[in-house]
Amino acid sequence: MLAMKNFFLVFVIVIVSLVACNSNDDEITIAEPSFITSDIDLFWQTFDEAENFSSGTFQDLYINQGTVGLKDYAVQKNLARDLQLTLKNDSYLSYYHSVRNNTLDVSGTIKISEVAFMDLKDIYPNTKFYNVYFLIGALNAGGRISNNGLLIAVEMFSKSDDTPVQGLGEWHQNVTRNKEYLSSVVVHEFIHMQQQFRPQNPGYRTTLEQSIAEGMADFVSHYLLKGKHFMNEHLHAYGDPLEEELWKEFESQMSLNYQETEWFYTGRTTSKGHPADMGYYMGFKILEAYSATFSNTREAIAAMLSTSNYYDIFERSGYASKFN
Repeated sequence: MLAMKNFFLVFVIVIVSLVACNSNDDEITIAEPSFITSDIDLFWQTFDEAENFSSGTFQDLYINQGTVGLKDYAVQKNLARDLQLTLKNDSYLSYYHSVRNNTLDVSGTIKISEVAFMDLKDIYPNTKFYNVYFLIGALNAGGRISNNGLLIAVEMFSKSDDTPVQGLGEWHQNVTRNKEYLSSVVVHEFIHMQQQFRPQNPGYRTTLEQSIAEGMADFVSHYLLKGKHFMNEHLHAYGDPLEEELWKEFESQMSLNYQETEWFYTGRTTSKGHPADMGYYMGFKILEAYSATFSNTREAIAAMLSTSNYYDIFERSGYASKFN
């Protein structure tokens, strides 16, 4: 059985890297959206042809033959080793078999994501495009960035309603998503790449800052993907009836280093009984209040993506006075 603690720590690192980087390097930007899927086919070819699932097999037949995006991901995640460990477990192997067909058909996700990317460019002219590499990982990191673009491990977001997850650990049961949510994931991470965020405290981000960073990616992607599946809709179903209670709890912790709280990336129900990642929800509600101070949502989105001071966003939102 794969160690749950290791998976949790890996996932935190993934999200932190996406939020922390606003990718202003001109060398990785491109003129228009580009989506590259060849690594998915290469993985399944390796999967079928391999005599054993050794790290050397995945390194030689998959990673070394793949795109620069796959190579970047593999170095960051020690992918060859992790695939060997993951696929030795029968429950995880069954999961891969089950999601195979869904991973091979991302055309719908690409169409939806491309429209959303172009819509954002219309709203926020400083939007930058990057190659988006779809690949198969080891079920331990949904998305990352590198000097070559955005890296999306589609096996994390390719379930169907009948995908067997009973043998997976709690973390995987909570963080994997059905295929319909993949475009929400792609656009959410794309928004992170546009953010200008700079933490006020060197060395760490406060719970408020992290909440606004994640909430902004949710808020903007939700706006761009009107009528589509929203990856954190379950947080809103839970949070809306309890918003005041959640705010009071959040308010008492919002100046803390987010890593010292349970608002992000726990992968499991918190000690207070809340679902994982309610920090996304609080950030969304703050951005919703912020947006209401503008004449329309498009103006608000352009403004929030242009600022690096997330405390200013919070003050302008007036959210702290909502329940007074």
